[in-house]
Amino acid sequence: MYSQPHTPIVPYSQRIVWRYRALLLLFCLLSGSLPRASMHHQASAASPDSATLSPFLDIVPASDGKGIVVSARGIGAAETNLFATVGIGPGGKKNSYTMSYDDTVESYATFVAGFDSGNDIAGTVSLSTTQGLSSPTIWFDRLHVDTDAESAFVSSDGLLRMTWISADALPDDTYVAITPGLAPPGPIPAGHQVIGSVYTVRASGSLVNTSKPLLLELAYDPTILADSDSRTLDLFTWDANPDNPRWVRMNARLDDQNRLLSVSTSRLASYALMATPSWRDTFESSSGLEARNNVAINFDGELTLTSTPGTGMAVSQVITPPAPFERWETLNFTAESTPPDSSVTVDILDAQGNVLLADVADGTALQSIDPVQNPAIMLRGTLTSTQEDATPTLNTWQIAWTAAPTSTTHTVYLPAVMR
Repeated sequence: MYSQPHTPIVPYSQRIVWRYRALLLLFCLLSGSLPRASMHHQASAASPDSATLSPFLDIVPASDGKGIVVSARGIGAAETNLFATVGIGPGGKKNSYTMSYDDTVESYATFVAGFDSGNDIAGTVSLSTTQGLSSPTIWFDRLHVDTDAESAFVSSDGLLRMTWISADALPDDTYVAITPGLAPPGPIPAGHQVIGSVYTVRASGSLVNTSKPLLLELAYDPTILADSDSRTLDLFTWDANPDNPRWVRMNARLDDQNRLLSVSTSRLASYALMATPSWRDTFESSSGLEARNNVAINFDGELTLTSTPGTGMAVSQVITPPAPFERWETLNFTAESTPPDSSVTVDILDAQGNVLLADVADGTALQSIDPVQNPAIMLRGTLTSTQEDATPTLNTWQIAWTAAPTSTTHTVYLPAVMR
């Protein structure tokens, strides 16, 4: 689908807001307010900078396309007024709006008018109080869904795309808002780290679930992975169920050539790309393998024997959790074979290729492997068939570990900001 790796997702049509962004930047330059664009500003949940507001910011478009509701929560009921400064369109003309606090939902909100119906509009938003607290200025997209003309909507940074496969997945004349977060809607799971921005996608008409699944794709910049392997990445969505609010793993597919993850979803919610305390290979490519012999990857993303009858072997790349980590946890894999004609066995190796555990089962606990003596391990799969044109398959494998406790709850990499 994409010809060049390391290329952000781009719109299927060019009607989306690139020209607005360019004009907005030009306006800032001419006015002497040079945008300070940094793809990823690092901020801790326990930031020592008390002059910065970092609430969860939510933008919901009105059904008539003429406005948006801006809400912010996670900062408590401030003793002073909270204001939202919103810029709309290519000129970036800004107006300030007083936000009202609702004790029931513990959130501030205000309605912002002045949008044109039927168009895509890029804007900016920042928050401030009369006591001098302020947030960074971030962009947002308010997009118009025309199911006859478009098959996807894309964030203006080009990193998030949602594609509908069926034309009736979304109602025609729906408005969608995409907002990169100042903060996530809820605590990040232990041992996880947000990579890039937390994106919130909202639709007009209180639409939460689409009638048909959409394909969600989220690209990442490999320069911010630090010591995280791309095979530790997965997409998560925020489940706001008041009885059990939590991040839910989506088990997305990794396209490491084009540096994106994709998954089918019917929910419009908040999404985050996270580095997890696990390493997973679904064999979309051979880049996760250190070596293989008489083994190939078929069109379904499975390891199979190249020639039968016979035996083949595949060894994973060296799996090295970010240091320090507490312990190895479990091995999981999925395979298909037909005994006694075929078989699949999986072994755990140390980083030098020596066997630590032989012929282990799916779900095997790995706490017996000393993380100090073996801070890195490998997996080896052996496929055997005694029948011509009949091969077993190894479909996925995954190693999990427990990360060492950290002094902060989580780290969030914020989106490009303008000040």
